[in-house]
This record gives sequence, structure tokens and C-alpha cells, in this order.
Amino acid sequence: MRSLSLTCRILVSLMLSASTLFACTAVEGMDPIGDSDRTAWTYGFLSALIVLTSVGFYFLRKRKGRWALIVSIVLFIVHPAWLLSSRIGDCGTSKVEYSQWFTAILGLLLIYQTVRWIFPLRNQT
Repeated sequence: MRSLSLTCRILVSLMLSASTLFACTAVEGMDPIGDSDRTAWTYGFLSALIVLTSVGFYFLRKRKGRWALIVSIVLFIVHPAWLLSSRIGDCGTSKVEYSQWFTAILGLLLIYQTVRWIFPLRNQT
């Protein structure tokens, strides 16, 4: 029972901290949904470049780091830029936020691959 209470508190605090709870109010002459779509697609295409670079590092490292490549490809396939809609009531704010998170995670995976390529483990025989 105590863990359920803690879980509920964590979920409520996460929901209240997200900016996606606010409704969409369009200002005349502006296109917030279109802007959100373009921003999310930009993050999606940046993610595509990161995944292509990750594939390149995979082959440069002589097929090492397969798990990072697989995770990168899966994250790219389920990227919010392709799967989420901007017309769910928040003018695409959640789509942009989740796209930022996915792109950041892909970037961290690429940094990991780069560091492992530059500084390989010394105890390998």
C-alpha cells in the first residue's frame, strides 16, 4: 500500500511538472501546430543523421557495439516526430518535448560509441 502511494505521488508530480498539461490556445495569424510539427521533424532528421553516424562508427569499429546500434535504430523507428500527433490538444508541445528527449538519448549513445572508439578497453586480448 505504501509503494502504491509513493507511485501515485511520483506520477502526480511528473504530470504537474510537464508543460504538456496546458491546452492549446492559438493566436490569430500564428500556426503553433505547424511550428511544432516542423520543430519535431527537425529533431527527427537530426536523429537520422545521428543514427547514420552510429552505423558508420559500428563499421569503423569492426562491428563492435552492436547493442548501441540496435538501441539507436529502435529509438529512431519509434521517434515521436513520426508517431505522435500535434493535434491532441497541446499544439504539439509534447511532440516537441519527447522529440528532444529521444534525440538527446541518441546523441548520448553516439557519444558513448565515439568514446569507446577513441579509448578502447585496454584489457582486451
